[in-house]
Amino acid sequence: MAASVATGLMLATKAGGAPPDRPADPIDYIDMFLGMPLTLGVLPRLSGNPYLDRAVIYGGYNGSASLTDGLERSMSTLGNATLISGMSGTAQSSGRASGNDSRMVVGENSAIYWAQASLGASTTFGNLSNGRAAVGHTHNQTRIIYAGGLINTSNQTTVDYRTIATVGTAVSFGTLSSARRTIDGRISNGTRGLTAGGWTNSSSATNRIDYWTFATTGNATQFGSLTSSRERPVGGSSNTRGVFGSNNATTHDYVTIATTGNATSFGTITSQLWRMSCSNGSRVLWTPSMTSPSTAMLYVNIATTGNAQSFGSVPAARYYANPATGFFGV
Repeated sequence: MAASVATGLMLATKAGGAPPDRPADPIDYIDMFLGMPLTLGVLPRLSGNPYLDRAVIYGGYNGSASLTDGLERSMSTLGNATLISGMSGTAQSSGRASGNDSRMVVGENSAIYWAQASLGASTTFGNLSNGRAAVGHTHNQTRIIYAGGLINTSNQTTVDYRTIATVGTAVSFGTLSSARRTIDGRISNGTRGLTAGGWTNSSSATNRIDYWTFATTGNATQFGSLTSSRERPVGGSSNTRGVFGSNNATTHDYVTIATTGNATSFGTITSQLWRMSCSNGSRVLWTPSMTSPSTAMLYVNIATTGNAQSFGSVPAARYYANPATGFFGV
């Protein structure tokens, strides 16, 4: 708290204001004569929460074996990922990673998790309501939504959710409009979550974009359409804009999360087979593709409609890696 002698005003962070996961804190001034706190505005956080910007990449497949190591990298600066000493768990090569600033959760059925503050050995999280694979997901600070999927050769309409703070079996959230697998997007503004694309029972990709309101369970509602049909269009978001990835195309799409409508083409990427991603609210990061092991990582800046660029590399070639940050949309 700092007093201003010249004005007689006292600056203070509002009691009960924005928690550490917010990008800015309300700053109040207290009228020293009336004793009344009045909002002055917002100032950027000086330190911030380190888990919002740290990308953690778990496991993957190197072409002959599933990996159980952990890597990390700051999202705000370009460079190579480094090994996290002691991080371990069961083999996971699904690309399904999410969480918040407290926990990182990896996997579809038989998921595992770590505390963001202590990335050591994993803990069992729980199962989906039915044991399916190829599930799409999105999340906010409280819930992860798992949409569709595949059981044997049958696409599913099931939508589940997990509460990140508690472990156990996932709970039914609603249903999709039609059975699909390999849906994705990973787009959220904290209130609304979006997924898109997927593979249908008619053996074709779709361009449909769906959304849910996290606080209320229910069936998927159509948001709009992608610029082209694609399977697993993984991407990320800021609080206002969502970027869908490049799968089955060499362009990205973007939408404004708060308003429904069709996507707009965003930029280009060198390959169409980048299927794993995460975001810190400013950048979307894609980790190695699924066709052969690679060390490359790519990124785009969400606020500018540009092409994907090189971010850096991982220390050992892999694909099907599981990247996540603590960012969850606010």
